[in-house]
Amino acid sequence: MPDTSRLSKSKKNPYGSYQLPSQAHLAPRQFEEPMNDLAATSTKAKSSESATATSTASSVPTFSPITGIPPLCYASLDACTNKTNQCSGHGACYKKRGAEGKDACFTCGCKAQKETFLHGPNNRTGVRLTYWGGSACQKKDVSGPFWLIAIFTVVMVGLVSWAIGLIFSIGEEKLPGVIGAGVSSNRAR
Repeated sequence: MPDTSRLSKSKKNPYGSYQLPSQAHLAPRQFEEPMNDLAATSTKAKSSESATATSTASSVPTFSPITGIPPLCYASLDACTNKTNQCSGHGACYKKRGAEGKDACFTCGCKAQKETFLHGPNNRTGVRLTYWGGSACQKKDVSGPFWLIAIFTVVMVGLVSWAIGLIFSIGEEKLPGVIGAGVSSNRAR
């Protein structure tokens, strides 16, 4: 047990302190050119590319993230569209049940989106589907990769356990009597 003199000399924050990050809204990312192995390109080409990039970026609608837990049902199609930021840009609102009025339930229907990406040494283009979930389609669906990793882990643990059990069962078997047949002790002489 530490003595009381050491306890009285301890710091107020024995593990250090840190500054809380600012909660200010960050500006949307500017267009970034992907890195490549080619050396320098002319600055004139870069300035024309950035001008076209800002014009195309302004034409693409931006969706702000939804804070909190959005409700599952909305009373009207307009309320669903406005409060979910058009289903976070990953789907569309539809009537789930009821008639227009107090029994109506409008909710988001999420749609899979194609994502293109560059990969490999030759910058080949690849395509993958991204699935979305949540009451406002704000969450990326990772249930497929989760089950793939979970099942693989369970199978591998089972195989390793079986292999270790097999090794122990072979080691516990009694040796045949033929091995010790020609061996005699020195006391018999």
